[in-house]
Amino acid sequence: MNEHLSAFMGYLTDKEKSKSTIESYTRYVKKFLKYVDGNEITKELVMQYRELLEREGSAYSTINLMLVSINCYLEYVQKSNCRVKLLKIQNLKLKYWKLEMDWQLQRKELKNSYSSSMIE
Repeated sequence: MNEHLSAFMGYLTDKEKSKSTIESYTRYVKKFLKYVDGNEITKELVMQYRELLEREGSAYSTINLMLVSINCYLEYVQKSNCRVKLLKIQNLKLKYWKLEMDWQLQRKELKNSYSSSMIE
């Protein structure tokens, strides 16, 4: 295991995090570090990772938990300037609601168009 990761686990223990929290933070940080692949961690890189998680279709609550874990790690390794904002779940729900409404409207228009062409 990466020496930074082992020390990070000790840091979380010192912060009195529960065993399950330490396990999940460690799992998510390992996955992130695998993505980083030895490259320098930058804010842009963390933002790209967040976008990748969204494209992969992870649940937004899971993505946010991953980001909390990563942000905590970044604070630990003194890269707080690379931390990213969490996803705004409420705004995302609104976005998908609007997409659903647009789809329903298009479907209705197509159905009406098809019905009109059958009458003529």
